[in-house]
Amino acid sequence: MSRRGIVAALVLLFWIAGISALAHRELFQGQSERLARAGRLLDPGAEFYAVMRHGQHVGFASSTADTVPGEIVLSDLVVTELPVGRTMRRREVRTTVRLTREMALAGFTRRIGSDTDAFVITGTVHGDSALAIETRVGSEAPRPLQTVPLPGPVLLPAEVPYAIALGSTPKMGQSYRFTVFDPVHLKLGEATVRIVAESLFVVTDSAAFDSTAGHWIPAHDTTVHAWRIEEPGGGMLDAWIDHSGRVVDAERPGEFSVHRMAYELAFENWRTASKRKRSTAIHDTRTNTLVLAPSHRHAAPDPHASTPSRP
Repeated sequence: MSRRGIVAALVLLFWIAGISALAHRELFQGQSERLARAGRLLDPGAEFYAVMRHGQHVGFASSTADTVPGEIVLSDLVVTELPVGRTMRRREVRTTVRLTREMALAGFTRRIGSDTDAFVITGTVHGDSALAIETRVGSEAPRPLQTVPLPGPVLLPAEVPYAIALGSTPKMGQSYRFTVFDPVHLKLGEATVRIVAESLFVVTDSAAFDSTAGHWIPAHDTTVHAWRIEEPGGGMLDAWIDHSGRVVDAERPGEFSVHRMAYELAFENWRTASKRKRSTAIHDTRTNTLVLAPSHRHAAPDPHASTPSRP
């Protein structure tokens, strides 16, 4: 082979190697790179959801992403009210996740119950190697600190949809693997999440008040393109998410489901119905006396006290 032919062959080989390296980087993008890209693309905003059970509107949920100097803050609130015997019991769960602008976990707080009598889990990342966990109940002293060694970048479940949708363009059949810390069971593990379907959802994004009926009704709908993410084995990560990583719809058979809709439909209608139930005394037909629903150790405050700020 002539010298010119050898040079041409070498140039071709280097070009192929460069293209292969680029393809490898796109196909096997590291978790840190994916999170950094997601952090750059994340836009602040809030979405609201009706919480349903067996076809009944039993609660309200909100999910907010905010950017502050040097940090990203993800906040989730879920408030439900269910009958227990002859009383209505309320449960409130607030989760706040603090991230760097590259979406590396900095810390989180998970609060179950009211501000004065709650079970609180707080996690703080020290460097890149350890997650310190503190738990306490109400005004009691914090329980002994737990330290969880971190093998590398770690996510909470709330981050995963953002990492999938903003880390790259979602594609049917694509799989993702993340190191995830479960704040419910306080466990660190590997989660494999796969995109198993895509569809269009019709979501009500504004509402109008019907003075005759005394509640809010849909005023305008919009179409949302969504992908269903699924964690094999029935894990926590099973939902429909949009292109920005926000949940559109999620359902677990026999449990709660959440459906995105306008704030007034998701919260105001539920609050009005809830207030009506709570203001109605329970009549004890056996003693012909009125019995008010007793308070619950982990009951959330009155709906007015937990009204989320609407952006």
